[in-house]
Amino acid sequence: MNDQEMLRVIDFIQQTRAPLRELMPLSDDEPMWNLITFLMKNEILGQPVNVGSLVQITGVPYTTSRRLVTRLISEGHIVRAPRKQGGKTYVLHPSKELAASFAKYAAEIKSLIARTRGGRF
Repeated sequence: MNDQEMLRVIDFIQQTRAPLRELMPLSDDEPMWNLITFLMKNEILGQPVNVGSLVQITGVPYTTSRRLVTRLISEGHIVRAPRKQGGKTYVLHPSKELAASFAKYAAEIKSLIARTRGGRF
């Protein structure tokens, strides 16, 4: 799956979650979902992500969001890289494992869409 297809799948999934969120409360996976899709989308687009931007998009209070981001970094799901050589600021990237898992998930969603529409997968 190429980057354009991946971005379309991410957009599709985000659009299908919006009505669900309005109609019924979601479990506490929503902050994680918001974080991962934001991180993946920005990785594909080549846009830098910092801790502050991740904390803002989770949809939960700052302290809770900050703990989530810190936990994902310490568990190795998110990788910190210096913004500039020798710099004190960092950008965040999905780990190779997280990116691979999300790519498999997106491919499965793409396949489900194709089967639903009666197309090839």
